[in-house]
Order: sequence, then structure tokens, then C-alpha cells
Amino acid sequence: MADPELSGMFVTDAVDHLGTIEAVVLKLEASPGDSKLLNDLFRPFHTVKGNAGVLGFTSIQDLAHRVETLLDLARSGQHVIGAAEIDVVLRAVDLLLQMTQDLPARAAGQPAANLADARRSLMDAVDALIANGSQPEAVVETAPAPAPAEPAARKRACRRTGAVVRANRRARARVKVSTQKLDSLVDLVGELVIAQSILAEDPIMLRSADDRLNRQLAHVKRITGDLQRHTMAMRMVPIRQTFQKMARHVRDLSRKSGKADRSRADR
Repeated sequence: MADPELSGMFVTDAVDHLGTIEAVVLKLEASPGDSKLLNDLFRPFHTVKGNAGVLGFTSIQDLAHRVETLLDLARSGQHVIGAAEIDVVLRAVDLLLQMTQDLPARAAGQPAANLADARRSLMDAVDALIANGSQPEAVVETAPAPAPAEPAARKRACRRTGAVVRANRRARARVKVSTQKLDSLVDLVGELVIAQSILAEDPIMLRSADDRLNRQLAHVKRITGDLQRHTMAMRMVPIRQTFQKMARHVRDLSRKSGKADRSRADR
């Protein structure tokens, strides 16, 4: 069993990735040929699989890898995403979420749900889709190959591409921090704000005519205020997960009742 702290980090990270996957799948169902959505769907599955493999969670790793293989075929144009594929991916999200949330109980020696049969059945369904899945019709006409770029132009294009990639990586950078640590940080910043206010209202400071000291106190006040605003913003929880679950429920109920999802049809 992996280190408890690492396991907790994995659970938090995996739940976040699975929530992202579910949101992307609902979009992909409306636009099955969108290559960007396919890439956005593939990446979190790949991350969950890799993290599970590092920590030795082989059952999660194997299931995520099987779905990842199906998505990779779709990304490369060798498989067409249809209703069956959407249903299988959503089933995988539900099962992976349950398997992930059961990890703390298993680590503590507590009874957990037996999901082996459900996992095996889902993996068989994915294998069947891969084996019998539809492929796009072959295209006879092909576009002419572009002329090779000149060395100088190629270098400039490579530099521009590298800059865009680095910018995207910086924009996507995320650090997972437990809410307990964030709460402690918020409390400490609150104490700092109080201490700064007490210092600013001290009679000695109020009577001080030292301009340099007053400027430094004002600077400390600005920094303290900025720090408080940033820490409070860090503690805010995105509301996306709440509405995302509603979208999934509407979608599932629409499928069961045989009625169209009007909320998605209007978009």
C-alpha cells in the first residue's frame, strides 16, 4: 500500500480529473468529431493511469489504460466515437470514482465494495468496442504535401511553437494543496491582519512624525491586504462540480426516458 499522504493526494487529484473527464464527455457527446475535446479527454485519463501505476493501484491503472487505448484510437482517426463509446466512458468515470474513493477505507483495513466483476465487465465492453469499433471511411483524395520550409523560416516557426507550448504549460500549471493547509494559511493571514491593525493604531505610531516610518507602515498594510485577498480567493471552491453533476443527471434521465436533452439542444 502506498504512503497515506501520497494516497490522499492521489485521491484528490483523481477525483478532480474524473470530474473534468465527465464534463468533457458531455460536450463530446454533442460534438463527437471535435479533435480538441478528444485530446482534452485523453490527457486526464493518461494522468490518472500514470499516477495509479506509480503508487501501485493496478486495478485503477488497468481500467484507465483500457479506456485510454480506445480514446487514443479515436484521436488518431482509427475509431469513431458514438453513443456506445460515450456510455462506456461515463461508466468508466463512475467506476473509477468509486474505486478511488474506496482507497482510504481499504488502506484503513475497513470493508470496501467488491468492484472486481464490474471492472472486468467494463473492460470487456471496452475491448469489444476496440475490436468491433467503427472506422471512418477512407478518403481517396489527398492534399498535396506542403513545400519544405526554408531553414531560417523553420527555425522561426520552431521558436514560435516552443514559446506557445511553454506559455500553455505555465497557464495549465496547478498545485494540489489540502484544504486543511489552506485553512491554516487563512487563519495565519487573519492573525497578521489583526497584528498589522494593532500596530497601525498604536498611540506611539499615531504620534510619530517620521515620514519614512509611515511610508513603510503603509507599504506593510498594502501587502497584508493583498495577501488576505489572495488567500481568500485560494480557499474558494469552484461551483462547476455542482452544476456538472446536474448536467450528468439530466443527460442520464433523458436517455432513460427516451427524450431529448433540451438544455443541451438549445446550446
